[in-house]
Amino acid sequence: MTQERSVDNISLHGGWLCLDFINTVHDWTAADPEDYLGSYEDVLSWCSKLSALPLEDINQLREAYLRYHEKEDKLLRPFIEGREVLYKLFTSIIRQQQVMGDVQDKFNKLLSEALSKLSVDVGAGEEPSYYWEGKELKKPLYPVIKSAYDLLMSGKLNRVKECGACGWVFLDKSKNNSRRWCDMQACGSAVKAKRYYRKKKQEEQN
Repeated sequence: MTQERSVDNISLHGGWLCLDFINTVHDWTAADPEDYLGSYEDVLSWCSKLSALPLEDINQLREAYLRYHEKEDKLLRPFIEGREVLYKLFTSIIRQQQVMGDVQDKFNKLLSEALSKLSVDVGAGEEPSYYWEGKELKKPLYPVIKSAYDLLMSGKLNRVKECGACGWVFLDKSKNNSRRWCDMQACGSAVKAKRYYRKKKQEEQN
């Protein structure tokens, strides 16, 4: 029996917060990709799974969500649109294509908004920390956008790759930078199996 896909059992192969957010679509190569973010509760569950926000913030957002009376799709729109911007941004970089001006403009607008909510706490004798101000329902997007900025500035963009099977994006942490799949056991094995099947069919036809 195939396990139902949900945020609770989503695989985390991105290796960076914003890449795992991009990967909340099951298969980017599909004509009609399945979306893991079907509700705002899914967004909060994803946030909790990756510790993107403190539990206190997540609980406050859940309380606000339960009082929200407008349509769910309106609430989800910033996350879906933000994810699309990140997907276009990083896949353009991966494919060594020019990042379109509107994508850069949208990302910079998201970045400006996110950083405007960021505050730093420097305590006496303690390591500085940061936190996100406000209780806007859009808040889970802020750490994602900041992580995208961090990745862009990290010097590791040559290790950001796109899975050849499902289109997920990931940070290649292998020593020789040779990883090709988001997950060798799933996508890697599936692609190899298809190649083997095609090869056998050709041999049988010859």
